[in-house]
Amino acid sequence: MRRLRVIYDFFRCDLEYGIRNIIRFFPAVWNYRAWDWVYTLGLFYAGISGIEVDEERIPKVEMMARVCEILRHIVNDEYLSLAEDEVGKLSRVELDFESVEGKDYLRLKDNRTDDQHTQDWKIYNRRNELEEEEWSELWEIVSGSVEMHGSDMRGWWD
Repeated sequence: MRRLRVIYDFFRCDLEYGIRNIIRFFPAVWNYRAWDWVYTLGLFYAGISGIEVDEERIPKVEMMARVCEILRHIVNDEYLSLAEDEVGKLSRVELDFESVEGKDYLRLKDNRTDDQHTQDWKIYNRRNELEEEEWSELWEIVSGSVEMHGSDMRGWWD
């Protein structure tokens, strides 16, 4: 009976926000896994995305939008696509099996050229650079920086 009373009080006092939050955060909570930090960032993204604020009145919205963009890249793991857009497409890996002389088994043989290997490594290295750059930028915006007007998450809802 006590549980019913707590549920009733929750909805009676915060009916408007409670239902809105259930709808807004449902996808993020549904996908939440305590052992994976990406889902925690998904909750953070759900919390700051979709906030309707007059951009002329509050310049911090630009920083909030940038944080949302970075979080979307992280949560959806978009860095390989972003790197391919900058550097070029990954080569298609074509593998063949070849017999090993004197053995009873086969091994995989990569049929890519040296140029294709080099291009693929450039793409993977750029992906890692983008991820590191945006990770650093994310926490610089959240924690606040003198160079970035509108950063410092503590003042976003003032």
